[in-house]
Amino acid sequence: MESQCAEHIQHMPGQPRCARGLGDLLARIGDTARARRWMAFYLGNRTEPDPEADAIYRRMLGRGRVAGSYRH
Repeated sequence: MESQCAEHIQHMPGQPRCARGLGDLLARIGDTARARRWMAFYLGNRTEPDPEADAIYRRMLGRGRVAGSYRH
């Protein structure tokens, strides 16, 4: 799944939601390091605000506010 998502993002960089899904899935199965990497990638490349993803990432990091960058 990770290879497929990376391939998708390479060809369609404006559609990174598979990275969000991978981050969520990996977090649910307990692979937190990989989950954080994919979610951080998603948050850095998203094209619109995603408060739910911000909250998921904050929980992964165990901290408060995440500086959310998104493109207009």
